[in-house]
Amino acid sequence: MEALLRNVLTPSAAMEGGYRNFRVLTKDGRILNGLLVSQGADGVVIRAPNTADQKIPQAEIDRAEFTSVSIMPERQLEGMQPQQVSDLIHYVMTLK
Repeated sequence: MEALLRNVLTPSAAMEGGYRNFRVLTKDGRILNGLLVSQGADGVVIRAPNTADQKIPQAEIDRAEFTSVSIMPERQLEGMQPQQVSDLIHYVMTLK
């Protein structure tokens, strides 16, 4: 429960490798963010929510690196009422 709350409340505080955001800055100034699917001599493939995987050829990449920000959005509980947060935590505690 403690780990779950920490991950929901502060998702960027301690990230598993598979949840780190990967950013590609292209030579024409585009910034692409997502999960790193693959990286090789021919380029980078990243995956973002609700879109097809994007392959960026190496010749178009200016910089490609992991960021210190999780892909899990921050402040997930801010839009909820205190009772809703309490109910959610209670429900999660019942899961096995």
